Amino acid sequence: MKTNTPQSVFDREAFASNSRRRLAAVSISEQQLVFGRMDHEDEDKPLYVGRIGLSDSDQERILIDWRAPVGSSFYRATSSSPQGVVRRRTLITRGKKVVDINDDLLVPEKAGDLEVVAGEGALLHALMRERGEFMNDIVSTIQAEQDEVIRCDPRGSVVLTGGPGTGKSVVALHRTAYLMYERAAELERLGVLLVGPGRRFSRYISRVLPSLGETAVNIRSVFDITEPVVAAEREPLGVARTKGNLAMARVMKKFLIHSYPPPAGELRVSIGGNIVKLLPANLRSARDEVLGSLPSGFNMASDRLLRAIARAFLQKSGRRNARAQEINALARTLAENNDVLEAVETVLPQRRAVEVWSEMKDWSEDLRSILLSHFSGVEADALVADLTAGEGPRVGDLPLIDELDWLLGPSPRVREAPVHEDDVYDEVTTLQDRLDASRQAEWGAGKTTGFGHIVVDEAQDLSPMQWRMLGRRGEDATWTIVGDPAQATLATPEEWEASLSRVLKGRRVTRFTLAINYRTPKEIMEYAAQASGVSLGELQSIRSGTPPVFFRYDEDPEPAIEQGLAWLREQGGLGCFVTLEPGALEGRTAEFEVLTALDAKGLEFDYVVLYRPETVDRSSVVDASLILIGATRATKGLAVITSN
Repeated sequence: MKTNTPQSVFDREAFASNSRRRLAAVSISEQQLVFGRMDHEDEDKPLYVGRIGLSDSDQERILIDWRAPVGSSFYRATSSSPQGVVRRRTLITRGKKVVDINDDLLVPEKAGDLEVVAGEGALLHALMRERGEFMNDIVSTIQAEQDEVIRCDPRGSVVLTGGPGTGKSVVALHRTAYLMYERAAELERLGVLLVGPGRRFSRYISRVLPSLGETAVNIRSVFDITEPVVAAEREPLGVARTKGNLAMARVMKKFLIHSYPPPAGELRVSIGGNIVKLLPANLRSARDEVLGSLPSGFNMASDRLLRAIARAFLQKSGRRNARAQEINALARTLAENNDVLEAVETVLPQRRAVEVWSEMKDWSEDLRSILLSHFSGVEADALVADLTAGEGPRVGDLPLIDELDWLLGPSPRVREAPVHEDDVYDEVTTLQDRLDASRQAEWGAGKTTGFGHIVVDEAQDLSPMQWRMLGRRGEDATWTIVGDPAQATLATPEEWEASLSRVLKGRRVTRFTLAINYRTPKEIMEYAAQASGVSLGELQSIRSGTPPVFFRYDEDPEPAIEQGLAWLREQGGLGCFVTLEPGALEGRTAEFEVLTALDAKGLEFDYVVLYRPETVDRSSVVDASLILIGATRATKGLAVITSN
């Protein structure tokens, strides 16, 4: 009996893949497996809610996955709308031990002999705990308005806005876990991409999805979207805004066409017994016309160029209205002419995006001339100076390189590397593993990938060119887009809306706004609004704390820095310095983390020292938002070093 059939191999791989994923989910969830209980008026037994669903040996449900439809009652049931829940109990655990219980009695007249325990409350416990190096999930403390966002139309896209501390990022992560539950087969096949504002943020959120049992998500920052081409650092904000302007797409195309090598000499062919020649200028004109008419795929344009050369030869011979059939026939003949083929390879060589980007340094005057068609002289000079000064790409260069990569397209000479016999997979490797590896390889090669869902956090700080880059990776995807226009530093509100319109065109979109600040005490929020001049609208903080502490100086900030260090030591917990000037405090302290406001986006610390907010130009809203960003990283206390 033959057992190694295609069907048996498929069944074996499916079983191995599912078993391993299930084991991973159970192992990850073990420490906080159960966090809730619901006593229903029409259920004999209580329903327990946890990170994953579990059944006993008789296939009877003993634990409900929080993402299951019935799980929504745990988050949305209220005394005015109990949804059949008489008592809701929240369990606070430490490891495998229950350390606190808190009950909500929603229908007292139906409670019977149910007891009510009034504990600290999971939400208060979560808000008051010390922050750590990694973000914690909120699966046990999801609020009703957050649950509405998480469970919204799994086949649609969501745009979620809200001020600092409203939980936008963690809601987006939980929505991602929910979508991977609802659309498991599809999203495992196509993949999910999550894009954040920086490497520090990517590391900060890296444990949330695994804690919810989901590991198959590509988490990328704006520094490494085009890996293996990655950014070393950020450029100055002014230069970043120029690079991110949508006009740079036209600049890149003009520069790319302009930078192709000139023809080496003239071409001669015999047409109807007459020798016809094309001058170098004619060849260049034919090439530039072909490339200018193409939206992309320059590396694949040799056939088009041959037809353009054939048309040019026919026109030179007096056949100005040659039919397509004649042009194609001559092009086939020219394809056998070594001189013509050599000329085509000379004027239209195979190129790589990174190499073209590197060549821009040698074409600075030509690049500046092209830039002046779209930008001021100051903007053009700053961008050219940035390109010639830097050694590697910066964050704003990645969309430009990606644009060049899209314009060039694949090379027809590139072939997949052969698989050798010694490329052996582990015994437990499944077809899904190989699919995941293949997707990662394509990602690493800089190819656009058709993801099933894309999550963008701190989306207000994506430039139009970055949105264009992401749009190519999600042409058929659904999106979860999270941001706060008040914290924008790269794009105006108008540019934000225009970018959203482009990437979400033709999709079902639901918009939400969160207006409750769970993270930052109102005293710090009041200072942040006053110091930045940025309106926070209807944002409300539900916690009170202590007012900010000020360490003032006249000329030398060193004594104030020492005071800030002493203050952080005294407070305990997780603390950091947030600067508004790149390079400020560099090398000053290894005891506490020093971050720029841009690199601190999305992060939270128990205590923050904000360094010299007066250096920011408050007349520019996008600059003033840096103060708002920096101050609102604090969850317990804020100190400010200032000369004011």
